[in-house]
Amino acid sequence: MKKDAVGEVKESTVVVEDNETEVEVRFTKEQIINSKMFSSSRDILTELLDVKQRYKISEVKDIIDVFMKREVV
Repeated sequence: MKKDAVGEVKESTVVVEDNETEVEVRFTKEQIINSKMFSSSRDILTELLDVKQRYKISEVKDIIDVFMKREVV
């Protein structure tokens, strides 16, 4: 067992994509909503993220940004 990116000990669930010189790490919905980085947006992300998909940190930040900038009716 290894420590994952959010600091919890569990089986390795991180997917890595190698783009020549840059490594992109993707996280599950559970890892993201339980992370300290996104603790203030946990409710938003619980509703917007798909449990079957893995996300890059930049994608999660974009999802939050789009949600926060939407027009309230």
